[in-house]
Amino acid sequence: MRKIIIIGTSHHNTLSVIRCIGEVFGQVNLILIACAKSYVAKSKYVHSTIYLKDTEALYQWTEINKTYEKSIIISCSDGVSQFFDMHYEELCPYYEFFNAGANGIVTKYMNKQKQVELAKEVGFITPASACYTNMDDVSAFSAFPCVVKPLQSYVGGKHIWYCSNSIELQNIVRSVPIGTQVQVQELIENKHEIVLPGLITKNDIFIPGYILKHRDFLGGTTYSSVKKHNPQTEQLVAYSAKMLRKIGYVGLFGVEAIFNGEKYVFIELNLRNDATCYSLAVAGVNLPAMYVYSIEKKIVRPNSITEITSMVENKDFSHVIRREIGLIQWIKDFKNAQCKYLYNKYDKAPLFACIIEQITNKIIHK
Repeated sequence: MRKIIIIGTSHHNTLSVIRCIGEVFGQVNLILIACAKSYVAKSKYVHSTIYLKDTEALYQWTEINKTYEKSIIISCSDGVSQFFDMHYEELCPYYEFFNAGANGIVTKYMNKQKQVELAKEVGFITPASACYTNMDDVSAFSAFPCVVKPLQSYVGGKHIWYCSNSIELQNIVRSVPIGTQVQVQELIENKHEIVLPGLITKNDIFIPGYILKHRDFLGGTTYSSVKKHNPQTEQLVAYSAKMLRKIGYVGLFGVEAIFNGEKYVFIELNLRNDATCYSLAVAGVNLPAMYVYSIEKKIVRPNSITEITSMVENKDFSHVIRREIGLIQWIKDFKNAQCKYLYNKYDKAPLFACIIEQITNKIIHK
């Protein structure tokens, strides 16, 4: 078995992949970007941890560690996926990583406007959408209310603004940093939101179920259910396959859509591991492990999934703090969640380290 290296930030997404891979293949090597320590590194499945300041330091690391044995890289953040994509031709002889077969293609389709255009082309219903910089006049945009978000996830992260008229929209657009592009998108009536976590290889695509969001925080899913497909989500699987084949992408991904009461509307494509894949693994289908098997030329067909609920405990508790849900209801949800992103009876150290880390951070910032 080749060396498996997981690269990400101090986030439950990274921890989820460590557990998905560690439970099947044993200990992994971890690289964490933009932090000096992290609860993520406390997992028993971590053999060694390297902390790097930024992607420039990551480039230096890749130069030093080039080998024709081709270590398997699993990206857990947009910035890491973008880094390997921009250096594809240089790094592909030495590493296996998510890619689209040439420099810059994955980065091109991290542009949310290009995602919307491609999704519409393959059959998805898409919202009215436009992109602007802080110097642009937005008076031509008329689909209100609307949502504003960074055009490229690896640049702007999860920042989201809502506007109900042209004046509010103009003020938001003018407030963003010079040179940063934002996407303005019609706000779809949200009956519910789903994620389709998947794996695409050169020959196959696997989207074994979907994630029904119940609660989120700053754009990230915090409480959700794993669900079996229905005829409508099966159609989304077909659209997703067409979209990813057009890009030429190989790797883990996630497609997000909103149900408006009648149909699903495309929202976003994540060209990296989606954090919700951990709940899918607990439900019976371990997509990160399947990715490793695909690299090793081993054919593994997924099991059928079991419908379960999952919770990112520390992030979801913010809903109690903001009084959006009662403590008693939250405790019930916590107890009933078959998948917990921090607590794991076989890997307890990250939970306690996370609690200590959060308490310490609150004390320091008081």
